[in-house]
Amino acid sequence: MRLLDTVVIVGALNVRDKHYRKASKYLDMLAMDNDIVIPISTLMEFDLLMKARNYTDDERRSTWIELAPKISPQKLLGHTASTFVRASELQKEGVGYFDSLITALAQELNSSVITDDKDIAKCVEAEW
Repeated sequence: MRLLDTVVIVGALNVRDKHYRKASKYLDMLAMDNDIVIPISTLMEFDLLMKARNYTDDERRSTWIELAPKISPQKLLGHTASTFVRASELQKEGVGYFDSLITALAQELNSSVITDDKDIAKCVEAEW
């Protein structure tokens, strides 16, 4: 199983992003490849990122409207309590909050992460 990181969504939705081509490919693969899923924490981080970048409510809504057809409910992956235990340990080691959640989930499921994030790649197998 491979988990999509937030960098995929950010890159795929912005044609000026340096990762646009690759990120778009991965986001498109989400619908076709049964091995790729997206953690709910990835969606939460993306929404908070839009808020932090001062997207208006209407801009956030229209972004989600564009993104929703690409992410079926069957592709969403939740976290367990043990994921949060491991994530808290990773945070003590200096891993950021959302990076720790996807890393802990990947470790728990023996999965890789589709990301260019170096901190995540230090802890689990990463593909980019």
